[in-house]
Amino acid sequence: GYTLLLGYDGTLVINPNVYAKVPFDPVKDFAPIGKIGDALLLIAANPKLGVKNVADLQKYAKTLPGGVSYGSAGNGSTTHLAGEMFHQRTGMAMTHVPYKGGGQALLDVVGGTLPITFAAVTGAMPFVKSGQVEPLAVTSRERAPSLPNVPTLMEAGLKDFEINSWVGLLAPAKTPKPVLDKLSAALQKVLNDPAMRERLASLGIVATPGTPDAYGKEIVRDLEKNKAITKAAHISLD
Repeated sequence: GYTLLLGYDGTLVINPNVYAKVPFDPVKDFAPIGKIGDALLLIAANPKLGVKNVADLQKYAKTLPGGVSYGSAGNGSTTHLAGEMFHQRTGMAMTHVPYKGGGQALLDVVGGTLPITFAAVTGAMPFVKSGQVEPLAVTSRERAPSLPNVPTLMEAGLKDFEINSWVGLLAPAKTPKPVLDKLSAALQKVLNDPAMRERLASLGIVATPGTPDAYGKEIVRDLEKNKAITKAAHISLD
């Protein structure tokens, strides 16, 4: 219980689905302590497209022979999976354009060489505030606190559509339960502190206090969800 892991969704619930082999089992090798928070994602569009929401985007895509190109932070990234999940759930014709990081994708949307990108809310906020990108929807279950007027994809009609990037705290497997309980209690105290919640919010992370069991179940659920997305899209990094 003295060596802990700051877990990231890319490592724990995406990599096992896009690499043939990873040197760990995300469920059996770790004992969840609790999720720290969600880094929310959004669909950002170039304002000159004239689209204001998901319905507009779907209509726009139908006017293009090859559909809409969308950017992501790279092959196998959370934003890539968000785009593929959107493509699979809407049936909209889309072409993935992977970047080496989400920043350049956003800049290309601003510059008009890329119509839309799936991006972290925190990275997109300066461009949203300046009017250089149009936020169409967020991919989280609830609206982003920093974008209260932007609907979720579930509000846009995509039932149970939720995909976030997240961070959490884990211990080695077989860590004694009393130790896990003590660590979990300390984490919940920190995450319920208003100053910490405000600090996380400034980094684009929504604090998510919860039990070790709830975090463990979310890891299993995200593994299965990402398995379905990557299998349907034939995403492999090997």
